[in-house]
Amino acid sequence: MPLWCSDFDSGISDWTVSPDWEAGMPRGLGGDPRTAATGMAVAGSDLTKDGLYAANGMSFAESPEIDLQGKTGVRLQLQRWLGVEDGFYDEARIVINNTQVWQNFASPTAPQQAGVNHLDREWRFADFALAQFEASGKVKLRFELQSDQGMQFGGWTLDDVCVVVPLQGPGDPNCGNGAVDPNEACDDGNVSDGDGCSSLCETEDGDGNGDGGSGDGGCCGVGTHPEGPLVLSLLTLGAIVGRRRRRGRRLP
Repeated sequence: MPLWCSDFDSGISDWTVSPDWEAGMPRGLGGDPRTAATGMAVAGSDLTKDGLYAANGMSFAESPEIDLQGKTGVRLQLQRWLGVEDGFYDEARIVINNTQVWQNFASPTAPQQAGVNHLDREWRFADFALAQFEASGKVKLRFELQSDQGMQFGGWTLDDVCVVVPLQGPGDPNCGNGAVDPNEACDDGNVSDGDGCSSLCETEDGDGNGDGGSGDGGCCGVGTHPEGPLVLSLLTLGAIVGRRRRRGRRLP
């Protein structure tokens, strides 16, 4: 469930960015994408000139402060299209609350022509746990790119940057997995109603008291293991037919 999202369809909004960052329709320049991940617009470094980040510079985009509202299980999820030289030369970083949580690969020594450049060729989904920042009650996201004087690529292009939290209560995505998870009263391994455990993993009580009596869901309730009553009915019918046949053989 999104707690905060930015899809850039309405512009750069309340982000703080370096002069080279733009929001708008992607144009495929410098290895950038030709279309947004969703919607029409993206945000990135130099979307309209030649698509390449500048040499010898610091490029960045920083989100507004995001209130976590006491939530737990918070995650950062985003769509990324990144082109950057080997991290020995140019560093692309994700920084949260002044703590670096990701950087492109950096060779341990100068790789010269054998550098491992990070060149996305499609939109890539990225997911980061934010548990370490929950105690602060807020997060601020920052995407950076520090470049040297040499080779340049397309840099950061972002779409659908979201801070999300797990669904709470009815409608939890774990409903139907066969295990009673937090916020579930029951879980019978399906999301069907009428079998004692509803499609929202809430107990179904026919008479409303939940005592297992008439009207409550149970092992032989309607929709729960229907083969039980069926087998019992067939066995009873078979016994009756058998008795009739045996009686017929005793007739003179």
